[in-house]
Amino acid sequence: MNVTTFTPVGRKRISFPIASVTNVFKKIFSNPKRIVFVIVALLAAFGLYTIFFGSSNINSAPTKILALKQTFSVVALTKDGKTTNGNFKVDVTGAYRADSILIQGSNVIARNGKDFLVINMELSNPYNLPLYNYPVDSFRLIGVDGKKYAPTAHQGNVEVRPQATKTSNVGFIVPKEIKKFKVEVGQLTGDKVLLEFSLPN
Repeated sequence: MNVTTFTPVGRKRISFPIASVTNVFKKIFSNPKRIVFVIVALLAAFGLYTIFFGSSNINSAPTKILALKQTFSVVALTKDGKTTNGNFKVDVTGAYRADSILIQGSNVIARNGKDFLVINMELSNPYNLPLYNYPVDSFRLIGVDGKKYAPTAHQGNVEVRPQATKTSNVGFIVPKEIKKFKVEVGQLTGDKVLLEFSLPN
């Protein structure tokens, strides 16, 4: 059996001449332009650190997602909104509450005692060309007054690449005290399915 022995090496003291360090500081702070450069460099470094390592509750993933399982079909559209003879399969996958959501790169916060009810979905394009759909037209929240409400937050005309699945979502603004929801899903001009579920705060 081979045993490898490591012999500790004595520590070497590294000394920094105080005079040279002092000279460096004198050179930096004797010129106003150098002072501005140092400040800008420090601010840039702090900004990069915040972007890459800082934590933010606004962008954190929701911890309580209610799994949903409902599938329906919608008519596939061209980029300019014209209907085709093809269909998308839409899988409703889950729902959750959030006090803020990301809309087109900006965080939007629900205020005045409101939350966002977010519905997640997957759109599948089986064809060999990119097709589009407006998920905002396939979801309606049924209010306590019986009225149907369109999503407040959505991604507009969603492109689904050829033979691919695209995740998307829509969001409704709801009062925090409401825990039971009814959401109607389906093609705008077709049959609908009513989803009923509860989401605690």
